[in-house]
Amino acid sequence: MGKGQKKRVLESCVMMMMMMMMMMVVVMIVKKKKKRKKKKKKKKKKKKKKKKDDWHLRVVQTKYEHLSRSSETRDTFWCEMSPAVKLYGRPEDTAKAV
Repeated sequence: MGKGQKKRVLESCVMMMMMMMMMMVVVMIVKKKKKRKKKKKKKKKKKKKKKKDDWHLRVVQTKYEHLSRSSETRDTFWCEMSPAVKLYGRPEDTAKAV
């Protein structure tokens, strides 16, 4: 082996080593980026407790407010009311009871 040939072999070896080092660096960077991209754990939403709704009272009261205050219309209105009133009574009565 002559001097020139040895030099070329050394250069090619150094180049190979440099290429290997570059590849290692790239792999390390890619791995680090992947680690950063981990999915965040979703927080579980707490279920809100539903408050007991006095829907029947609300419906009856809103309908009731639109009526005139004369006793005749009130009485006919209560007679024609839905089963909610039969079950729960007039809003006035339930308010007094509570």
